[in-house]
This record gives sequence, C-alpha cells and structure tokens, in this order.
Amino acid sequence: MERQEQMQRDKMERQEETREMHDRLARMEGLLMHHLGIRPHLPPTPQTPPSPGTERSGP
Repeated sequence: MERQEQMQRDKMERQEETREMHDRLARMEGLLMHHLGIRPHLPPTPQTPPSPGTERSGP
C-alpha cells in the first residue's frame, strides 16, 4: 500500500517538473522572439513552421 502512495507522489512531482520545464521553455521562446523582433501575435512566417507538439496555453 505504501509503495502505491510513493508512486503517486513521484508521478505528481514529475508532472510538476514537466510543467515548470514548459513554463521555462515558453518564457525562453518569448524572450527569443522579442530579441529577434518577431511579434508573437502574428502568424508564423513560412520559413519557420511551428514545431509539432507545441500547444499554446492561455492567450
């Protein structure tokens, strides 16, 4: 029984780490776009197709 609780806790921690990593990536992407002068609200230019698997959360 105790092992299952431990597994559940590990799973929760992993999800939290993943969320933090996504937040960091999103921030870095925003900084990079700002640095390059790309306006995030514009549609992506043809030479830079959006990478698959990146889903936007929020506005």
